[in-house]
Amino acid sequence: MKKYILFLCVATFLFANEYEGLKVEALNGNKTAAFKLAAMYENEKDFESAMYWYKEAAKSLAYSDYSDSNGALEEALSQNSTLPAIQTAITYIKNSEKIFSKYSDEYGDIETKNNVFQLMSSVFGLMPYRSTYFLPTTYNFKSYDDGRKHFETAFQISLKKDIFENLFGFDEKIGVAYTQRSWWQITENSAPFRETNYLPEIYVDVPLVEMKSFLKGFQFGYLHESNGQGDSLGISRSWNRLYLEGYFQFSGMFFVPRVWYGFDIAKDNQDIEDYIGHGDLNIVIPYKRNLFKMTLRNNFDFSDNHGAAQVDWTFPIFDTGLFGYLQYFYGYGESLIDYNRKTNRVGLGIAFTR
Repeated sequence: MKKYILFLCVATFLFANEYEGLKVEALNGNKTAAFKLAAMYENEKDFESAMYWYKEAAKSLAYSDYSDSNGALEEALSQNSTLPAIQTAITYIKNSEKIFSKYSDEYGDIETKNNVFQLMSSVFGLMPYRSTYFLPTTYNFKSYDDGRKHFETAFQISLKKDIFENLFGFDEKIGVAYTQRSWWQITENSAPFRETNYLPEIYVDVPLVEMKSFLKGFQFGYLHESNGQGDSLGISRSWNRLYLEGYFQFSGMFFVPRVWYGFDIAKDNQDIEDYIGHGDLNIVIPYKRNLFKMTLRNNFDFSDNHGAAQVDWTFPIFDTGLFGYLQYFYGYGESLIDYNRKTNRVGLGIAFTR
C-alpha cells in the first residue's frame, strides 16, 4: 500500500511538472509544446485552456514560419484535435498573414517581427466573455412617458483577459472582464443613445473537470454596474455585486445558476433587488449548429412578485463566422434605467460571439 501511495505521489509530481515544463517551452515559442499542451487539456475536457494553448501554437507558427503555418495547423486539426478552436486558429493565422504581408516590410530579427506582428494583428490575449451582438432592429411593445420610440437598435460588447493562471494551485484563472450594453434610438432626430450600461468585473474561474460530476466548475467575483451618469448629468444608477455561479451539465444541457450580494447601491435604485432578485439561472441548449439560451430571474416575493425571462437563439450564417441572433426579453431589469419598469422586447440581428 505504501509503495502504491509513493508511486501515485511520484506520478502526480511528474505529471504536474510535465505541464509546467510544456508551458515554459510553449511561452518561449515552441509550437510543438503548445500543441501538446492544448491536446492534454482537451483530453481533460478543459476546453477553455485548450483553446488558449491552440491559439498560442497558432501565434508561434505565425511568428516563425508564415509559409508553413497553414499546413501545420491543418495537420494538427486532422491528427491532434476535433476542437473548433483549432479552426479558429487557422482562420486567425490566414487573416493575420494577409495583414502582415500587405502592410509590413521585412525585419531582420525575430523579436521585432513578433512585436510588429502583434501590433498589426491585435493579438493581446483578449477573449470573448458574454455574448457580443448587434441588433439593428428591436421593438418594445410597451409604451413609456419619456418619449422614446418603440423601435431602437441594441448591442452588447463583452471581453475578458486572464491575468493569472494556477496562482493558488487549483488551475484557476484570475482575470478582468468588461461588458457594455447600449440602447440606441436610431429613428429619433440626432439618433441619441437612450441608455448605456457599463459592467467592469474581476473574476476567479475554477474548473472541476477531475471531479467527474455534474458540476464542471464555478466562478466568483466582483461586478460593478453603472449607467455612467453623474448626479448632475441625469438619472444616476449603479450598484455593486459579489457573485458566485456554478456550471452544471446534464445530458448535453448546461445549467448556470448564479447568486449575488448587492452593496453600495445608488439612491436612485435602492430597491433594485426587489425587482430582479438575488440571482439568476442560465440554461444553455446546443442543438447541432444552433444554440438556445434562456435566462430566468425572480425576486421570490409572492406578495409583490417581479422577475424576467430572456430567450436567445443563435444560428450560423453560412461559413462567415457570424451568427444570426433572435432575442426576446420580458420582465423587469433589462437595463438600469428600466429596472423597475416592465419591458416586452423582441430583436433580430447578428452575434459575433455566443
